Formats: sequence, structure tokens, C-alpha cells
Amino acid sequence: MNDKTARTRRRDDIDSDNEIHARLSAGEMSDCIRSVIDRLPEAYRSALILHDMEGLSAEQTAEISECSAATAKIMLRIAGREKPGHLKALQL
Repeated sequence: MNDKTARTRRRDDIDSDNEIHARLSAGEMSDCIRSVIDRLPEAYRSALILHDMEGLSAEQTAEISECSAATAKIMLRIAGREKPGHLKALQL
């Protein structure tokens, strides 16, 4: 194996290691985010998932949650305020 091939293999190994670390970090972050969401009261959790993860509007979230749009917006605002406190508790 010549020097160029050896350098390419080392670079590929480093890239592979970096990718593995990135995937592990993403998985850990996903677990932390899931933990934060799971701590929210059910109504707020549902609203947050429908709005932030499913991409529904506040009005669509309200319809599915069988509440007014104003109530859905309040739940989303409160859920949004709850997230940072839980994230601080997780030291993120």
C-alpha cells in the first residue's frame, strides 16, 4: 500500500468515526427530546406533537384536539415555555 492509499484509508476511517459519533449524538439528543416531550401534560404534549412535529396549524391542532384555536395556541405557548425548563434539567 502506498502513502496516498494509506492517507485515503485513514481519512475514510476518520470520516466513518465522525459519522458514527454524529449518529450516536443524534440518537442521544432524540432520546432527550423524547424525554422532555413525555414529561409534558398529555394535552400540551398532543398539541406540541401535532403542531411542531406533524406540521399542523394551530387551527388544525385545535380541531383535532376538540378545543378552540385560542386554547390550542395557549397550550402551544405553555408547552413551548415548559420545554426549556426540562431541557435545563437535562443539562442541555
